Amino acid sequence: PSSLSEESEYTPPQTGLLSTLPSSWVPYAELIRIDKPHGIYLVWVPHIVGLAYASAIGPSPAPLHTLYTRALRLMLWAALCRSAGCVWNDTVDQDFDRKTARCRNRPIARGAVTTSQAHIYAAVLFSLALLSLKGISSHAMTVAGIVALLSLVYPFCKRFTSFPQVVLGCSLGLTVVLSAWTLDVDVLAGRNRIPTMCLMLAIVLLIVFYDVVYATQDTADDVKSGVKGMAVLFRNHLLVLLWGLVCGIAGVLSVLGVLVGMGLQYLVFSVVG
Repeated sequence: PSSLSEESEYTPPQTGLLSTLPSSWVPYAELIRIDKPHGIYLVWVPHIVGLAYASAIGPSPAPLHTLYTRALRLMLWAALCRSAGCVWNDTVDQDFDRKTARCRNRPIARGAVTTSQAHIYAAVLFSLALLSLKGISSHAMTVAGIVALLSLVYPFCKRFTSFPQVVLGCSLGLTVVLSAWTLDVDVLAGRNRIPTMCLMLAIVLLIVFYDVVYATQDTADDVKSGVKGMAVLFRNHLLVLLWGLVCGIAGVLSVLGVLVGMGLQYLVFSVVG
């Protein structure tokens, strides 16, 4: 269908936060999913895990005030980076979105925001995200740059590989290292390297699990339009894949617990839970 017909199907928000905004702002607010903040929490939580982990294995526990301030800075970074990623993803995927029932009324797909406007919007958001970490640690900034780069690459992966979720997972797995560097803790040094890799792998697998489940709602449309992904590749063996991911997460978390000397409470709440 044409963008004009898609535009005619669109109904402006009548309730919630979006309905309170000026009509010219709504497409830009929709692009960053301002009405769906759970996505920010999903991105932020690995950062908090990284902070807690770095404080636990560092030379000495970080003061609570430092943890709070770093957590807030990382929340701002997570919100801005997630918003930028959403805009960029919708820009790259606009042709696919027009062929997908759930996505065809997104702002770029329906023509409410042009590609050029979206590029500028994404660039501003990515820049603000990186600026939000300025002055904390040069190492943290380097890792943040890699995370941003993976976010830029991710939507293109749907065209060339059936495992784009792994790229998305790696971008969030790296936030363990990013968060640790905000406390000036090198969690990849010496004996900390293997436990840290276990934690990062657990986050990668968890994000893959989440994104595969999320993507299943579009499987039929994705098959027709040629979008690649694990939900498409394993569509006839989805439960096997998901159980494999769950077992993998439990396995690497168990290894992590043994390596750093965690007790029964860790196994009950972090592994079994």
